[in-house]
Amino acid sequence: MTTGLTGVILLLVLAIMYVFASHHFRRRSFRGFWLTHHLYILLYILVRKIGVFSCGPPGMTKNVEKACQLINRQDRTHFSHHYENF
Repeated sequence: MTTGLTGVILLLVLAIMYVFASHHFRRRSFRGFWLTHHLYILLYILVRKIGVFSCGPPGMTKNVEKACQLINRQDRTHFSHHYENF
């Protein structure tokens, strides 16, 4: 799964969880609140691959790339760096 698609799905999951956590929906449909908050499992799976985009001078993108590589070695979450230089 590409990092762009992962980000869109993450945004949708968080939006659904946020809406059903609001006072209005939680009071009207606690079951809906309860079921949608089990989406955290999907959230945990999707957050394992995160796309990072940077646009700037080569020195900046090089530092961002190094930071992504350093985190990738230390953690199970994978940061995929995409960049453009100007």
